[in-house]
This record gives sequence, structure tokens and C-alpha cells, in this order.
Amino acid sequence: MKTVRSVKEIMKPVVNIGPNQTVLEAANLMKASDRGSLLIVDGKITVGIITVRDLVLRVITKNLLHTTPVSEVMSSPLITINAKVTMKKAARIMSEK
Repeated sequence: MKTVRSVKEIMKPVVNIGPNQTVLEAANLMKASDRGSLLIVDGKITVGIITVRDLVLRVITKNLLHTTPVSEVMSSPLITINAKVTMKKAARIMSEK
């Protein structure tokens, strides 16, 4: 059995959505791409992330409209790491943040 040493070894391709696209579009894109999160990209700048958890806690429980832009419910700023970071270090950073 191979031991995973870096984040890069388990990363899936990233799926993006624009900040003015709706939460419904985000949910449909997550479903179609089999992802639990999408990066929010404005031009060439990644400005946030939206997750299934965001859709539940920030949209559904607050009874927001499905036309709400993702920029209103995304998490920002992003905390990022280099893909070459070890899984152990990534886990530590995630628990700290």
C-alpha cells in the first residue's frame, strides 16, 4: 500500500464558478462535477470558496433565494497551501485555521 506523502497526491482537479453566478448554479455545478466545493474566481483572481456546508448553513437555513450570488455566501479570504506540503502539515494547518 502506497503512503500519501503530499497534498498533490490526493488533489482532484479544481472546479471554478464566477462570483455573480447564483447559488443554484453552484449547487448544480457541484452535482454535475461531483464536488463538494467550488472556487470563486473573478477574472484571474480566486476570491473565495463555496461548499455544500455553505449552501446548507448560509442559504437554506436562512431561506435565501436560489438567485443569491455566490459572492454573498462564499468563504473569504482563502487560506492556501502549496501542493507539495505533506499531508501531516496540511492537517495541522487545517486544524489551526
